[in-house]
Amino acid sequence: MKFEKFGVIVYILAFILGCGVSNYDRGVSFLGQEEFDTAIPYFEAAIDSGVNIADAHRELGITYYKKEMAQQAANHLRIATKNGRKDSRAAFFLAVALEENGDFDEALDAYRKFIKLNSSQSIGQDIRSRIVLVKGKKDNQFVQEAVTGELGANSGKTLDNRIVAHYLEITPGSADPVALQKSLTSLLISDLAKVDQVDVVRRSLLQKLINMIDLDQDAILNTKNIKRIGHLLRAKHVISGKIEESSDGA
Repeated sequence: MKFEKFGVIVYILAFILGCGVSNYDRGVSFLGQEEFDTAIPYFEAAIDSGVNIADAHRELGITYYKKEMAQQAANHLRIATKNGRKDSRAAFFLAVALEENGDFDEALDAYRKFIKLNSSQSIGQDIRSRIVLVKGKKDNQFVQEAVTGELGANSGKTLDNRIVAHYLEITPGSADPVALQKSLTSLLISDLAKVDQVDVVRRSLLQKLINMIDLDQDAILNTKNIKRIGHLLRAKHVISGKIEESSDGA
């Protein structure tokens, strides 16, 4: 009988102590145990209660991300980072969720925000390397959409301030005309990029497009293809030209 009373007392104490655990804390506990479906309603209840709202949105977003539901994750993580809220954990998971969802511009912004909030140099370097990869994904997406849009007669709006510095034509005589061509184009792009009023297409993006539409070296310099490249890159202006050896051999 005494044993039964003791058991009842222990149960009551456990119940009372359990009542002191917040929905947010319960959600965090289940998230840590990777019981994602169990964690979700606790985070939702925490949000509804108005307690730890931003933190609950962050952890709910992380839970959705780990359930491979990137769009839902991003929706909650945006709330966790809005109004300039400094939360490195939320910024990081927002970045990876956006990247996974193909929202590359917003992902790049989130990664840059995370770098500012993070004090580790090694982690910062890793994220900078990640940014380079995301830029590559963004370029691939842009090129794919541009070519698909061309086939569907919908290549997007031309931007008045966008300039394509196309590869310059190099007359025979250089030891490595292709390398010289790319070097001169890169220099031209670098100089134009210093002008704030213009949006210069990066050479890597130009090259990705050329590779996508499968143009050989001669076709690249064809006037018709130069115009096509400018159109696909949504640029109003295309700079092209030819470098020839002077008559005196200079």
